[in-house]
Amino acid sequence: SKHSFWPSPVAAEAASVALEEFDSWILGSALRELHSYFELFLNQVWNWSKAISLHGARLPSDYVLEDVAFRDISSVKTKLQKLASIVAVDDHWLKCISSMHFARNCLSHGAGYVRARDCTDGSDLCLEWTAMDVLLVDGLEEIPIDLAISSGHVVKSSGGAQVIAKKVLREKRFAVGERLLLANHELAEICTFYTGVSGLICNGLIDLMTKSGIPVKHA
Repeated sequence: SKHSFWPSPVAAEAASVALEEFDSWILGSALRELHSYFELFLNQVWNWSKAISLHGARLPSDYVLEDVAFRDISSVKTKLQKLASIVAVDDHWLKCISSMHFARNCLSHGAGYVRARDCTDGSDLCLEWTAMDVLLVDGLEEIPIDLAISSGHVVKSSGGAQVIAKKVLREKRFAVGERLLLANHELAEICTFYTGVSGLICNGLIDLMTKSGIPVKHA
């Protein structure tokens, strides 16, 4: 190429900074896209719920199913609250997904740096999601399984130890002016959280179809 944007050779420090920035950009973009497409999913769920409610009805040929008013609601929390009249919506989802909405705004409009308008708890943007921890239970002691393995933990209980999975709330805080950064495993957990919520919403739609007398074929 005739154009070069980097000196040759690239200094180790500059390369490290570039890789860190690229990693941050990828993770931030992924979170932004994840939340944006979840919004599109909610729009479709609302339209599907309308279609279900019209089962057996006669409609004019120019009837439009898409609800533009719902589509144009800017708050995901408000959309979920409206959907609560149709499918069961956990209050905890509202808090977690609302925090993701503010994080999305921070990434989209604040270059990833927290502004006062992005804060959800005082002067902090508090990002929340649920995840699963795998723990080694040794008597009254609960140890993350990866830590137990890496530290060579020796079981002390006479009856042995038990491995359990526990649903936990993750929380990550960012102060005003701080950059919103996520680790790879945190983004993976957030993806799993969205997948779980989406699945429960779909189950609610299936229940609604059944109650409306629409045959449901299970795969």
